[in-house]
Amino acid sequence: MKRLILAAAAVTLVAGCGGSSTDEPAQDKRYDTCGEAVAAGLGPYTKDEDPEYAWYDDNDGDGVVCES
Repeated sequence: MKRLILAAAAVTLVAGCGGSSTDEPAQDKRYDTCGEAVAAGLGPYTKDEDPEYAWYDDNDGDGVVCES
């Protein structure tokens, strides 16, 4: 009986997980320029934290793009 209850609990737990198979959040829409992204309410993006960072030029080399 205990095995049946544990098996049912395991199936319920796995079935209830749902969602994406990755833990990474969805990326923002890609714009041609940081100005467009910022105007749309997006950014800033930090190097090694946000995948969107690679889309834009870090002209001042501070590790952050689309600051304003």
